[in-house]
Amino acid sequence: MNFAPKLPLAALILFCISGNSYSSQSKKPNLFFKNGDFEASIIGNIATETGFDKNGILFNSNIPDSLFANKTKIDISFLTKTSECQSKVTMRNKVVWGNHKTIFTDNALLDSAVNHFHTIGSNMLWVREAWVEADMSKICKMNDILKQTLTLGSFSFSLGRGIALGDAYSVNPSLLGFFQDNTVDQYAWGVKLSGGLVEDFMSYDLYLSVLDNKSTSLKETTAPTQEKAYGTSNTAIWRGSGKISFVTAARLMITPLVDEAKKLSFEPYVMHHHDSEQKVEFFCDAKSNLNTGGFACELSAGDFEFGFDCARNFGSQYVKGWDRNTINNVNTGGYSSYVYTDVYSVNPNVTTPTAANNVLYDPENSAQKAAVANVTPAAYSNGAQITGTTLYNSLTRYRTPYTTKFKGYMWVGDLSYWLIPKDLVLSTTWGIATGDQNPNANLKDPNDASVDGDYKGFIPFQEVYSGKRVQSFFGLTSLVVRPLNITNTGDDFAVTVDNLSNLRFWGMGIKYKPQKASSKWEVNPNFLLYWQDAASNTFDISTGKTTNIPASKYIGVESNIFFGVALTESLSLTGGIGMLVPGQHYTDIKGKPTTASQRSALNAALKALVATPPSVGPVTNIKNLPLVGNDTAYSVSVAMGYTF
Repeated sequence: MNFAPKLPLAALILFCISGNSYSSQSKKPNLFFKNGDFEASIIGNIATETGFDKNGILFNSNIPDSLFANKTKIDISFLTKTSECQSKVTMRNKVVWGNHKTIFTDNALLDSAVNHFHTIGSNMLWVREAWVEADMSKICKMNDILKQTLTLGSFSFSLGRGIALGDAYSVNPSLLGFFQDNTVDQYAWGVKLSGGLVEDFMSYDLYLSVLDNKSTSLKETTAPTQEKAYGTSNTAIWRGSGKISFVTAARLMITPLVDEAKKLSFEPYVMHHHDSEQKVEFFCDAKSNLNTGGFACELSAGDFEFGFDCARNFGSQYVKGWDRNTINNVNTGGYSSYVYTDVYSVNPNVTTPTAANNVLYDPENSAQKAAVANVTPAAYSNGAQITGTTLYNSLTRYRTPYTTKFKGYMWVGDLSYWLIPKDLVLSTTWGIATGDQNPNANLKDPNDASVDGDYKGFIPFQEVYSGKRVQSFFGLTSLVVRPLNITNTGDDFAVTVDNLSNLRFWGMGIKYKPQKASSKWEVNPNFLLYWQDAASNTFDISTGKTTNIPASKYIGVESNIFFGVALTESLSLTGGIGMLVPGQHYTDIKGKPTTASQRSALNAALKALVATPPSVGPVTNIKNLPLVGNDTAYSVSVAMGYTF
């Protein structure tokens, strides 16, 4: 995960503005046209937020971990409707005042060193959603059946509470090789078939979306992405056709009880995600099939409300065997030269190789080139002498193929009681999303990566869950740093969990929204506690390594308060104040690096300390590095939204 500057409340406050009860979208739009059966309207929303964040990224007050920004989001929706179909197109623009960055919509690694970005330019509108829904029962003159609709385009779709499958297109766990983004600026393109099965009792949704298609041109299908792969039946070096990442899903909506005082609904669902190109260590070095089955329920009876969502992962990820040896351009005594990264002139089993022992690549030496290329790709070739030469493979040249099976599960639920019906409600929430250490962590150890294994952490997909009846903007979102263990090699950094995984939580909140007030307003304070599910180990900053001692599971406590007021029918003011006090867990892992640049800075500082050890100890001398700390985080955000 890359820690790009962001304000924890930004996405949530803007979401509240576009979706709260003060919006005028429920009334007839001001821009409305009707001609016979045809209706058209335009709906817009402009929201501007000012936010301040202190220690919200790394919990480290010794570095400039303070952010301030003004942001404006503009959405304009065009809607049409006839008796047989309806459509919607939403255009969006987002601007950070004084910082006109492009908005990244896709990030694909071409290889281990080069990034390729597809971007949306700043200060321009793009299509956030565009869909057409057709009433097939009317079009096909099937008046004797319940309504059946077909929806095509880019639209929002989620299962349950949007945890097992959400609508946040391109927001995926980075732990298992998925690409990662943090804003829902576009919905996935797909198709949905919906309809009734039993009138007023049961309906269904069948959904298919295409997330990434690398079979749209000959250049894509013939790209040599598999040149270093081995261990599969396909021996071709090119990508091949049919490399499409897609999601299929199905659900039933069952409502056995609906009246003025009670409502009960059930939602059983299943989801399948196929991705034939994932990056674990190298571009296109893995593929996976993620299956999730779940069940959601909602009940309201008098002054009580209750709901939950639970799901379990199935499927697996296959990590291909890989030849790590590449040819790198290096500076040798002021001269540019090319060397093999994993071929040495000394026996690595006897002598620890240095940069001087990397073998020069000579394009004219065909015998050497052939010998290096024709080594049998297998773990037993690691550290072995290359036949016909005096050269040796590195100890980690070949990564053995292996499979990781998905076995995680999650359960989230909440309960509310109306102390004053429709005015004052008290709520509590609790949940668990199982966790595990990174299954792809110690890839530099060929023995560690040579057997099949299980990943017991729950994998949400396209999820940005922040609570339903009790709201969070720290612990349940992707904005809190939650590092896993670092490999035993000591030269790596910790992968972070940035979704609803490896987390247990409990919380409560109260919302007051007086119905008889002359102006609509509400206030909503919340309190939440967080723990890890699977404990990671403590971190020893003096050595730069993870220890074998389990760290505390207690992540911390969050308190926040949200508020909103309708200034006019179309103008609203919303905001929030939040605080997260890190628990013992962050004290135990203090100093852990979570990016390659942080690891490099820590290694350099530790190396300098060995040369000239200070009398006050290493922690004091490296406290100003951008590493994970345990200081309290604060956030304040206020936004004004105008809907037309």
